[in-house]
Amino acid sequence: MGLAFLALAGAILGFTLGFSLSKKYNKLQNAITLAPLGAVLLPLSMFTLTALIRALMFLSLLEVATVVIAVAILVFWSEKFF
Repeated sequence: MGLAFLALAGAILGFTLGFSLSKKYNKLQNAITLAPLGAVLLPLSMFTLTALIRALMFLSLLEVATVVIAVAILVFWSEKFF
């Protein structure tokens, strides 16, 4: 349930940023493009942070690999879309 609220907050944040930071003509298009991206990236970044904290606390190899993969996805998507 918490991830659903994070996804909703990310969608609202992405829509707002896309609408406010865009040029004059394609504001709605950028807002609609950034809304689903924010809905995916905000929960993924929160998952990454919590997994990183847990991995540093217990230093398990599986959690460290999960964090590395999640960070790689975040970096790839941020380079692709921004």
